[in-house]
Amino acid sequence: MPFGPITDLGAPDGLLVIGSVSINVLPLLMTAINVVSAAIYMKGFPLQGKVQMYGIAAIFLILLYGSPAGLVFYWTLNNVFSLVKNIFYKLKNPKRALSILASLAGIALAVVVLFVHPLSTAGLQAFATACSVLLQVPLALYRFKPASKRQRAVPQKSDGRAFLYCCIFLTLLTSLLIPSAVVNASPLEFFDVNAFESPLWYVLNALLIAAGTFLIWFEIFYHLASPSGKRTLEVAIFIFAGIAVVDYMFFGTGYGNLSSLL
Repeated sequence: MPFGPITDLGAPDGLLVIGSVSINVLPLLMTAINVVSAAIYMKGFPLQGKVQMYGIAAIFLILLYGSPAGLVFYWTLNNVFSLVKNIFYKLKNPKRALSILASLAGIALAVVVLFVHPLSTAGLQAFATACSVLLQVPLALYRFKPASKRQRAVPQKSDGRAFLYCCIFLTLLTSLLIPSAVVNASPLEFFDVNAFESPLWYVLNALLIAAGTFLIWFEIFYHLASPSGKRTLEVAIFIFAGIAVVDYMFFGTGYGNLSSLL
């Protein structure tokens, strides 16, 4: 079977052709990655250990040079995984780096499925968007994690800004975006010829209810909570805001004919 530039996974790749000579690129790439991974992992080790690791990389190059491309491709990805793992082991804070990478991957996924290459069905698009939101959870958990656990030498308290920002976002979502989409779906239902009122009164009413709910009551409960309770509320409202975004993007329009009572 072909795979990308490889015409046959069951034969050596032969990706580089110079004259009449065909060179297998995947084994060379596999060895280069293996050498870099060994250099990072063996930093500070005696020279004898380094020579042994480099010798093993050379032996694998000789043994696998004429192997099928599928096998070498698998082994190359295995070496990439080992390289990334060794780099993370050398970082001072690998959890933070991993959470940032997951967040960036989620953002990239959302951009691709929403703008670059939308999926065929709304269900698949909703699933992909939900996955992109879930990829933000590790960063949120790290961000809201007790500072004493992340950096024991300098314990810090949560200042509550993240919770406030989520409350403001939910207020705007539920008081402006959703009500305006409801009115726009069936404007005639929101006019009474006998007692004319602007449909904006529905939006204002929603704004007052949302502000009272999120900016007053939620903030009261947050400031009355214990430090651990505050962290739990921060994580919970962050996840809730993400779910609300997905819900609004896929189910927030196209209501059809509605009643003003609804």
